[in-house]
Amino acid sequence: MKNEVENKVKQFAKPIVKDLGYELVDVEYEEKENGMNLTLFIDSKDGINLKDCELVSNKLNQPLDELNPTNDESYNFNVSSVGLDRPLKTVDDFLRNINTELEITYNSAKGEKTIKGVLKNVEGNKLKINQKGKPTTLEIEQVVKALPVIEL
Repeated sequence: MKNEVENKVKQFAKPIVKDLGYELVDVEYEEKENGMNLTLFIDSKDGINLKDCELVSNKLNQPLDELNPTNDESYNFNVSSVGLDRPLKTVDDFLRNINTELEITYNSAKGEKTIKGVLKNVEGNKLKINQKGKPTTLEIEQVVKALPVIEL
């Protein structure tokens, strides 16, 4: 049911969120301390603040009630920013992070490996990474986990 709810809400909410000027990055439906939670993660080129989350939440609250994606099961509805340290999963995630330093764990013939480098380009399903002057190419399918490197 988890994937069913997430997919249904994603399909429904994506155009509404886009019309508001944001990108719907992900939808999560999972149990937490306070019960089931339906969380939409949004982003924009200018970043996300609390007012952005409130706007999207207010715009979707009633339509989601009418959609009834959980078949009358109660849930808490949340809208959140993706956060700076969120894992990159999709081609769009990688495209947004060109010229960003990433830590990437990937599958190789010798097992999982981790590299750090600056993402220089995305061509089809290939990531072009500069590892301290050494060009490296990875297929997106090889990536197990990719995170932006955050300098404090």
